[in-house]
Amino acid sequence: MDHLVRLMITTIKINGSDAVINSLSRKRLNFSNVIQTAVRVAGIQIEKQAKINAPSKTGNLRRSILSEYSHVGNTYTSRVTPDYKTLGGTPEKNYGIFVEMGHAQEPGRYVPAIGKRLVASWVEGKWYMAKTGIQMKQQVENNLKNAFRKAMI
Repeated sequence: MDHLVRLMITTIKINGSDAVINSLSRKRLNFSNVIQTAVRVAGIQIEKQAKINAPSKTGNLRRSILSEYSHVGNTYTSRVTPDYKTLGGTPEKNYGIFVEMGHAQEPGRYVPAIGKRLVASWVEGKWYMAKTGIQMKQQVENNLKNAFRKAMI
């Protein structure tokens, strides 16, 4: 039986034979609750780090980063992403992806919000979410392993 845990851009696959799952059942452990708690905590930890890594002029992007937990079958997911509803209510206002990956712009266009004309035709991405995934991968894996060890005792 496989349990798949998706964390942002990192996927951690937890494999266990039926014998391992049965062993856990014999110890009267609720394996699903162990995974659920570990994945929820991982999402919260990743959310905190993503907020630290996100660039900030107004703080809106940082405030918009949220973790969302879901569970379907044997797949447990904590999704961490900027929430467009927090950024203004419409998908067009979801500029988090443009900050992450970069974007094209029209040189010479005047932007009142910054009081300047645009110079570059391309703005490089900050990759704050990707950096967070790399930074947190080992910590999340260790936290999951520790949660299972404690549950087995």
